[in-house]
Amino acid sequence: MRGFRHALRRITMTDIQSGPKDRFFIRAVFFVQPLLLGAWFPRIAELQQKLDLGPADLSWALIGMPIGLLISLIFAGRLADRVGAKPLLLVSLLGFFVAMPFVPTAQSQWGLFYFLMMGGVFMAAVELAMNVMADRIERYGDRLIMAGCHGFWSLGVLAGGAVSTIFAHQGIGPFASLLTIALVMVVPALYAATGLRELPAIETKAKTRHPSTRPGWPVFAVCLFTGGIALAEGAMADWAAVYLTDVFNASPAAAGSGYLIFAFAIAFGRFNGDWIRQRFDTVRAARLFVLTALIGLALLVFAGNRSVASLGFGLVGLGLSSGFPLGVSVVSGRPGRSSAANVGLLSQIALAGFLISPPLIGLVAESHGLRVGLATVAIALCISLVMTRELRDRPAQTALKT
Repeated sequence: MRGFRHALRRITMTDIQSGPKDRFFIRAVFFVQPLLLGAWFPRIAELQQKLDLGPADLSWALIGMPIGLLISLIFAGRLADRVGAKPLLLVSLLGFFVAMPFVPTAQSQWGLFYFLMMGGVFMAAVELAMNVMADRIERYGDRLIMAGCHGFWSLGVLAGGAVSTIFAHQGIGPFASLLTIALVMVVPALYAATGLRELPAIETKAKTRHPSTRPGWPVFAVCLFTGGIALAEGAMADWAAVYLTDVFNASPAAAGSGYLIFAFAIAFGRFNGDWIRQRFDTVRAARLFVLTALIGLALLVFAGNRSVASLGFGLVGLGLSSGFPLGVSVVSGRPGRSSAANVGLLSQIALAGFLISPPLIGLVAESHGLRVGLATVAIALCISLVMTRELRDRPAQTALKT
């Protein structure tokens, strides 16, 4: 054992290299994981009508997922450090595919709350594990992949939403839609996760001898930036279809188009995000993205017809596309704590923002309408805009010494 630890101490980034196989499997995981989430978003309006829920009642039901997420992320970072990111990914990915098809079977507001909470528990662990593994593959490799991985995540959301919308056109209900996708994709998802290597953890050269368990401002500032972006993304994801239905009286199938445009724009932006990171200063690129999102939000809120609203959804998607990938890349290299701990905190704040914003907007919409509800997203985006000055390229890294 002592000989093994001595050998591990001598590991550097040049001793281990990630390759095309690692990149293929992590991209596959990022694609298949959100298929069920994407399939759920366009059907929210249907379930709202089925359960006869107003905006406020729907909001309280939707808050179940962020509660499950927060419960999970209290332990997920420690589990990733203790048992490894890959085992955590395998177990939580299977749990997510089992839990999500039950969401549309809810018969009441609190039934919906419970099923979403269970989905949130597994989703949080999956998100943390696959982001930690993607960061290690990127650092042990010869190219940037983080934004591209999240591009595949967005593509998965888009694909799930497209399939679910097609099912809606065919009169297939939400439960049958999600169950079909889960049964078809669970084996490919687990195969991709099994193919990943558990690369050694990484720390910065600036890491202290006795790392702190508390995040400092350099970490928390990045989390605030990412949290504002994620809050806006969650608002668009959950309320896009409802917004087009309530404001422009769109049919269920047409209402799904707003979300699909938003998801496609996010995917497009993320697939080009690594190219932007290679050519532009991180802070300036982040500011450009946030300003684009603010312009799109203004178009969306003041839209007089569905076409202008769709353009707004597209610009918001482009603006939000690279926020989370940038945050993961920056925070994982901040000194003082392990990358899993930093990514865990970032994921907790980002996913909480992603999942808490829809119910909060619903509460505002109950009193002032959805236009005003979505307009409140500008507050979060302005916070992100201020925090962009805290984004700096991470220092050089070495493999974690144990």
